[in-house]
Amino acid sequence: MLCGRDAALQDDSKRLARQRTKQAERGQGLVDQVTEVRSYYEANTPAFERYSQSGSGLAIRRAVWGPSVNTRLEAFQYVDSLIAEEAESLRSKFGDPLRVCDFGCGVGTSLLFLASRMPIDGTGVTISPLQARTSNDRFRQSGFGERLRCIEGDFLSAAPNIDAAHVVLSIEAFVHSSEPEAFFERPHSVLHRADYSSSVTMSCLSARSKVFLAANSGC
Repeated sequence: MLCGRDAALQDDSKRLARQRTKQAERGQGLVDQVTEVRSYYEANTPAFERYSQSGSGLAIRRAVWGPSVNTRLEAFQYVDSLIAEEAESLRSKFGDPLRVCDFGCGVGTSLLFLASRMPIDGTGVTISPLQARTSNDRFRQSGFGERLRCIEGDFLSAAPNIDAAHVVLSIEAFVHSSEPEAFFERPHSVLHRADYSSSVTMSCLSARSKVFLAANSGC
């Protein structure tokens, strides 16, 4: 028979063992998710490019028919246009070129859009080796090979070779993240190293994400 203290220690031991098991399962789940997302884009990126309705825009995301949008190409470029407006407003503060990082960059379309409108040094991060190769090929073919680059990696991890940025963007990549906190912490860490401030439009975020952002907005 266990005394009260021994029983408490045993309960603590069991509780810690359960926590470690859950952490291990969670870690394996994240690894499996990363592998699943990578495999999905490796298999489907060629079809996305071939059958994209964005035409010359070569976007592999949804069209957004915002205000003053009249054509399908404009709809595919609508979000990029909003980002370009925000980036343009930062040029007087930080000077040229702006350093831009795109987490979950796909085939580099957003970076190419921005580079065609203002001087930037851009880095894209994608989990897909195929998308990384395609992006870098497009950058070179478009004449931006010295200003833009794409690296393969998980943008939620501490990916190497990412310089401090003035602008961090991530379009339709949130859906691939199982942890909202990690999704917002990673871009913030890139901006934080540069001692720059950032703003996030929160109207479309979940309540959990809004709580996290509100708690960390001053850090």
